[in-house]
Amino acid sequence: MKYFILLIFLASFTQIEAQTNGASYKMSSNTVDEMDIVIKYERLKLNGRDVWGTEIPYNMVWKPGITKPPVLTIDRAAEIGQTKLTAGSYSIFTIPGNRYWTVMITPESEVYDQEKVLTTLQVPVKSTPGKVEQMQFSINNYGYVIFAWDNIHWSFEIDPL
Repeated sequence: MKYFILLIFLASFTQIEAQTNGASYKMSSNTVDEMDIVIKYERLKLNGRDVWGTEIPYNMVWKPGITKPPVLTIDRAAEIGQTKLTAGSYSIFTIPGNRYWTVMITPESEVYDQEKVLTTLQVPVKSTPGKVEQMQFSINNYGYVIFAWDNIHWSFEIDPL
């Protein structure tokens, strides 16, 4: 009986811990020109916070997540920016800015390493019509990866080869 109570206590503690970090796990996917594109990421929540330029500083590398950067998986060769990538999994790191963000694609890794950046994109930041409470990555039918959170969104294209 003691072990059962301990197990219940530990399970509830884990649940509380998972809720307090403000993240949940999410996957977005789409098929574009017969290429499967999947993004797995930690879905952060605003919870009434102002994040841009404060909690998430401008002009510094940020992995859009708490413990891991988003992972982009493509099942065949594609081009992002001017760079051709083979089928596989890649991490997305960013440098937030007021008007533009820098998006860096690296081989899958939890730690940013500038030496391993495969492609770098400058993407314009646009305003959303309203607040987006939970961070979102989506993939539209034209192969654009779209990031939206708080009052901004930006996108970049994945072009199947």
